[in-house]
Amino acid sequence: MSEKKKNSSNYMVWGLVIGSSLGSSIGLIVGTLTDNIAVGLTMGSSFGASLGLVIGILIPSFKKNT
Repeated sequence: MSEKKKNSSNYMVWGLVIGSSLGSSIGLIVGTLTDNIAVGLTMGSSFGASLGLVIGILIPSFKKNT
């Protein structure tokens, strides 16, 4: 596996992990405020993971341009 491909893969993994955990935390807070913790955690985690994946895909392309 080339170094460039490995680097890109690391950004995607870190984006998924960090995005999912931050999304879960935000979902927990929103779920607590709306009295539906399970839905808040689920939606927050999925939203955070997808956002983290998109950011993890975009970071290497921005680094390549600079």
